[in-house]
This record gives sequence, structure tokens and C-alpha cells, in this order.
Amino acid sequence: MFNGTMSEDSGRRKTDADNDRRPQRWWCDLRWITAAVVTLSIVWLAWGLFGPEPPIRVSRETTYFTEPLAADGLPDYRAALLAMAGPAPLPEENAAAALLQVCWPLGIDESVLPAVCDALGVTCVSPREPLRQPHEDAGTNVSFEMYVVGGFEPWAGASLPELEAWFIANQDKLDRLVAASTRPKYWLPIQSFMGDDMSMWRISWALCCCDLEAKCAFQMLKLRALWHLGAERYTEAWQDLLAIARFSRLLIATERGLCSIESFWAARKLQVLFEDIVMRRLISNPRVSAELLSRILADLDALGRPSSIEAAVTAERLVMLDGLVFVARRVSQGRRERAEQIGFQSCVEPSFLWRTSLDWNELLSLANADFDEYDKAIRISGHRERRGELQRIDDASGGRWHEWNTWPHLPMHLCSRGYRSGFVLGSVWYDRLGFREVADRATRGLATYELLRTAAALAAWRLDHQDDATAYPERLEDLVPVYLPAVPVDPFSDEPFVYERQGNGYLLASVAENGVYDGGNNEDRSIIDGEWNIGSSAMKEIEDFDIVVRMPMPGWAPRWPSSRFLLNQ
Repeated sequence: MFNGTMSEDSGRRKTDADNDRRPQRWWCDLRWITAAVVTLSIVWLAWGLFGPEPPIRVSRETTYFTEPLAADGLPDYRAALLAMAGPAPLPEENAAAALLQVCWPLGIDESVLPAVCDALGVTCVSPREPLRQPHEDAGTNVSFEMYVVGGFEPWAGASLPELEAWFIANQDKLDRLVAASTRPKYWLPIQSFMGDDMSMWRISWALCCCDLEAKCAFQMLKLRALWHLGAERYTEAWQDLLAIARFSRLLIATERGLCSIESFWAARKLQVLFEDIVMRRLISNPRVSAELLSRILADLDALGRPSSIEAAVTAERLVMLDGLVFVARRVSQGRRERAEQIGFQSCVEPSFLWRTSLDWNELLSLANADFDEYDKAIRISGHRERRGELQRIDDASGGRWHEWNTWPHLPMHLCSRGYRSGFVLGSVWYDRLGFREVADRATRGLATYELLRTAAALAAWRLDHQDDATAYPERLEDLVPVYLPAVPVDPFSDEPFVYERQGNGYLLASVAENGVYDGGNNEDRSIIDGEWNIGSSAMKEIEDFDIVVRMPMPGWAPRWPSSRFLLNQ
């Protein structure tokens, strides 16, 4: 009995002890489970942040190009662009070859200059006396101030004799530039194509670059044209100005299927320079002969309308993809350093994202999707519809990046590799120029070209009807077919330009970007309500404006002080 009682008491005490330890074990198990979950979460986050990335897929949706491939199996975009450009033209057909030989070395680095010359088919030998800017030519006394003053208005040799002497001494070189502009091609492989392991980003002016020294060459042609105009040598002035316009077309020729945004802007500046002087100094000048006006009309027709920017969308796509692939490549150099090298890192905050793992296929797919939309939008024929669609895409891309950059979304950067990838692309892409503005400028270039042709035709009409009491026709239709093949159409509205006879002249206008005629107000407020506002103290505030040609122009007594006055300041 005693032994039985003792066994029962011992069993009861053991059961009570087990019951006392059971909550403690449960609590320990929970802590172990929690610790395991936290550890796994940290490992999962660390793996997502810094783990190995999936390899880049070579496909139309990601890399766009699937060949040619570099040694690491990823597309070689530089080789692809050279293939798109086609074989180099013969040196005698290539305006870039002549430009290099006149303006040696055209800003090209000495380390790649032999390779560039070999690609162009020219000898890598510096000419004895390459063309230099007048104020940088050691053999002259032209100062920088003289150089600047000579670019304001037409000038005579008596006011700037040193500059005149320089133009006489360098006539042959400048004439070679004019001759080069008549060549049918402009093919120039840029330095990055000749170097080692260098992205096209930041050097994206690509095969149709307009280097700084080349721009200076065109500036010298402008100065010489103003010198000719000051001496009333109108035909010679037109030859120099036409050479500038021809180069503007060569820089963005689309037959290669490629032209960068930077080349577009360079060509647009040349076009504006050309049109401004021709309009103000030749077409509006009553002393210009009927023969020269006929030649101007014929040359403008031969020059052709400015190219569209469809090729620029393709070029920018390749530059963007090449930059992304350039950063993604696993090399000895760090990714962040490679991003800084081409200007990406400064676009992405926080910068540690460049040190995390990204889904490059997601990045490339998103970029291609945006460019596919841009490519479709840019081909819309109507300006208003095209502009609206481009604005929608710009807003969507920018809005996506701004939304992802807000605090509620920041934790997602830690949790989602795809989310970080989209944010990186959005910040880099948002820093790039939207295509809406580029398309607007392209349409403006087309409009100003057509306005220039129409103004030249109206000037020719005026000379042919000097005995008529009305100096200009009542309608643009009267210019057809003798002076123009058809009534010119405003590309901003797809309707004929606004044309009104006013006094002894006329008002000719494009409705500009907003597509609405705003009463003849010019963007720079030199024309208000269709009348010249030069010298007026009343500067009307303008929200919307037109592109306006108003004839006759004022006497254009220099808006700048005399040359000698400026030089003495």
C-alpha cells in the first residue's frame, strides 16, 4: 500500500511538472519560429538586394538588337550602328572628309585620329595651315571682340579691316567648305567607335556629329556672308548661306536610318541661322535682283524640306539600351563607377541602388516598351494628335518615376528587384529630353522652311509686278504655278498659312505649336498684333504666339552700336 501511494504521488508530481514546463516550451518554440522567420526574411531581402542577377536575355523585347554580339554574348551596339550607317562613301562624296581636311583635326583625339582617317579613306596627315578661327590665328591681328562684332550685322571692310584681311587670306579654305556642302553624304565615325570599351552614352551625336570646330567653321561662313552683305555682294552671300543650309540637311539625313538628338539640335541651329539672315537680309531687301530671287527659290526647292525625327527615336533607343547594357556588364570596374562614367549615377537617388541587384531584363523591356510607344506616336501625321500622344507618353513616364519616388513607395525598393529596376529606368529616362519638344522643334523647322519659300516667292512676285499698284498678290493661290508648285500648307494646322495684305506689304503666319492663330504676335514680341514693335517701350505680355513674317521689314538700322563703338568699350 505504501509503495503504491508513493508511486501515485510521484506520478502526480511528474505530471504537474510537465504541465508547468509545457507553456515554457511553447514560448520557446514561438521564439525559435520567429527567429527563423526573421532570419529567412533577412536572407531573402539580402538575396534580393545583393544576390546574383538573372542573365540578360538577347531578344527584340530586351536588347532590341540580337546581333552582332560582343565577346560576352551581349549586343555590340557600336558595330550595329556602323552596320546601319552602311559602308563609308568615297572620300570625294563625303562632306565630313573634306570638313576634316579643312578644319583639322575637327576635335578628334589624336589616339583615334588614324583610325578615323582610315575609316574615311583619307591620309592621316595634318594640312600645312588648317583653318582656325580668326581670333585664334596667330598670323592675324583679329581680336575676339572683332570676331563677335562681325557676327551681329552686315559690316564693311572699312569698319573691321583686320577681319576683312583674314577673310581674303583664307578665301580658298572657306571656298572648300562651300564646295564640301555640295557633296551627297556626311559620314563620320565618332571617337567612341574607335576606342576600347566605351559606351555611346554622352557621345550620342553618333555618326552625324557636328563637332565644336565644325560649328566654328559654319560660324565663319556666316561672318563672311555678313561681310558680303555689307558690300552688297548678294550672290556671294547666298552661296555661303546656302552652304550652311546644306550642311544642316546633311547632318540629319535619314537615308542611314540613324540620327541622334544632338545632331538634330545642331542641324536645327544651323537652319535657324540660315533662315534668319536670308529672310532679313536677302528676301526683304529691295535691291536683290529678280535673277537671284529665282535662284534662291530654285535652291530652296533643291534643298528640300527638313527631315523628320523618326531616325532620332531609333538612335536614342540604341543609346539608352547601350548605356544600360554598358552598366550591367560584369567587369572589374564597379557598376556604380561605370554608371558615373556615362552620367547615369547622378540621375538615380538614392545612389546605393546602383550597388543592389537589378532585373536588367525588366529594365530593358520597360525601356523598349516606352520607345515602341514613342516610335508609333512620332509617325502620327497630324501635329495636334502627334503632340498630344507624345505629351501623354512623357507624362506617363515622368509620373511613374515621381510616384515611385514618394515615401510610401520607398519600402518597395527593398522588397522588389523589379520595382527597383523600374525606378532606376524611370529616373534615368526622366532625365532625358522628351520627344514632344523635339517633335515641336522639327515641325517648327518645317514651318519656317515653308514660310521662307513662300516669302521668297512673294518677293519674286513683287519684282515681276513693279508696275502694278499692288505690290503683292491678294491670295497665295496667285503664286501657283509660276512661283510655287502648290499653295503652301502650315504643318501645325494642315491648312494654308495665314496670309493678309496689309498696306504696301503683307502678313504671313504659321499658327505654331498651339494650332490656333493668335493675331500675329511673334514669340520675341518684335511683332505685336501683326505690326512691327521694334523700339516700342510697350512690351505686351504674350502667352501664345505665331510664327510671323511681316513685310516690309523695318529699316533694321543696327540694333547694336557701331562696330568701332563696341570695340572701344
